[in-house]
Amino acid sequence: MDRPAPAGLAAGAPADAALFTGLLVDLRDGRGTTVSDGVRQALGRPPRSFEQFATEAASTDCWA
Repeated sequence: MDRPAPAGLAAGAPADAALFTGLLVDLRDGRGTTVSDGVRQALGRPPRSFEQFATEAASTDCWA
């Protein structure tokens, strides 16, 4: 990420804070909104929602 620190970020802030702030600014500005087929390519199946994942995982007692 070679961009200036977002306005309002204090000088000397931890690197993690600067990175996280940059990610939030990117989300706010709409970067990364393009839908891709990365999940299908990587896992060989369509993506699913977190709700679907959690429901399936809970039914296996994996968190017991």
